[in-house]
Amino acid sequence: MTAGASLGERLTSLMRRAGLKNPDVAIAARVDATTVSKWRTDVQQPDDAKLALIVDLLASRGITTSVRALRYGENGGRAVIREPGGVPYMFGASQVEFASTTAKQRALLRVQELALEFAEAGADDDFLSWARQFLLNSDNFAHSIGGAAGKSFDMSDEDKLQHIEVLALVPRRILEHRHKKGRQK
Repeated sequence: MTAGASLGERLTSLMRRAGLKNPDVAIAARVDATTVSKWRTDVQQPDDAKLALIVDLLASRGITTSVRALRYGENGGRAVIREPGGVPYMFGASQVEFASTTAKQRALLRVQELALEFAEAGADDDFLSWARQFLLNSDNFAHSIGGAAGKSFDMSDEDKLQHIEVLALVPRRILEHRHKKGRQK
């Protein structure tokens, strides 16, 4: 599939790989088969809720993708780094830089450990994706040390690794808040 493929082209390609026909996708997405045809030819665009149903159908056929990847392409215009096991980390242009490869690997490993912690606390895939990006976003590093977004900051690799722990407080607090809110209902 070409880098500039449309949503319809991506959907068509994934359907072929999964051996799916328009009626199969229509049933899963709770639409008419002609609507799926319109999606595949880019005449119409499905909403994210419909794409989520399609992603689930594809997953049942062993094809892993996401709503974002289906809508915008595999990397959504951003760099993709694959961690061990093939799970993609997607970062914007403002990914924090590390001077050494070892420090970057340690950072990715720590972010994965935190993602597992968040998953055990009940985080869904969208939250985990956001948390991974949040923890290594250079603008978040700059803001948290009193700097401005887009401005450079001077931190050693070790300080950056320790700072991931500081930034991890944000997703932890969000999850705590969600759990408290859930218990109040």
